[in-house]
Amino acid sequence: MKFTYHKKDELLIHHNFDLSGEFVAGATCVVRNDKGTGRNARAVGDPGQVVYAMDGDRYNPKPYMPQPFPDGVWHIKSPYPVDPNDAEYMYKGPWMIPTDAYQLVQVWDLDSAGGYFRPTDTWVKDWGYAIHFSHSRTTLGCIAMEHEEDILRMKVMVENAIMVGEEVILEVTR
Repeated sequence: MKFTYHKKDELLIHHNFDLSGEFVAGATCVVRNDKGTGRNARAVGDPGQVVYAMDGDRYNPKPYMPQPFPDGVWHIKSPYPVDPNDAEYMYKGPWMIPTDAYQLVQVWDLDSAGGYFRPTDTWVKDWGYAIHFSHSRTTLGCIAMEHEEDILRMKVMVENAIMVGEEVILEVTR
């Protein structure tokens, strides 16, 4: 099974073997970072705006500026529910559809107050990119489905494919 996410068109499409689209859903990957403008700009110097790379080292967190979902071909993994009591439920619930996507991100130095100060020469591997529904118009790099019913439909399609041992692929293009 293959899904394709076209960043420019903001569409997530499931392809049949004959390449006709069976599932088409609106999806975005708008990220607030130092390159954004207006509401898409992440405040430098505000400790509440700092995001840490998911690099597997929880004892030595590395601050970075969020980046859009990386282009490429990735595997989709088994969906899992988001706890309704999770403080970020409205941003990532009700289901997360994880992937094995990753990219190198630049580590930032923090200022004395704990906010972003400047980028360093260090890069780390960041992973944890997923597909989910969100009430927010921005994510930390994940693909956000525009409608909750679309993530529920996709979840069932992915689960059914995985249940019969089918590989589920996500291709992300500009």
